[in-house]
Amino acid sequence: MRSKRMTVLAIGLAAVLLAGWTAMSLAADGKALYDSKCTMCHGADGVAKEMWAKKGARSFNDPAWQKEKTDEYLIKVTKDGIPEKRMPGNRTS
Repeated sequence: MRSKRMTVLAIGLAAVLLAGWTAMSLAADGKALYDSKCTMCHGADGVAKEMWAKKGARSFNDPAWQKEKTDEYLIKVTKDGIPEKRMPGNRTS
């Protein structure tokens, strides 16, 4: 259950930070952003797809990953991407 909360929190945080959306549309907009930009590699459920996991994509449901990442890191990576891992940034505002 914690991993689902973390995924939902990460999606919502990305929505607020990237586009300044209102709290009322936060969940829907966060899900839309995640669905359009992240699911290709990280999966709809936060579990990295096998092909991309082999290339370094992480599963957001992994407790070890959750523990090692700060909010600041997640915000920076979401906005700027990780070029050496071929992860694009997603600045929407």
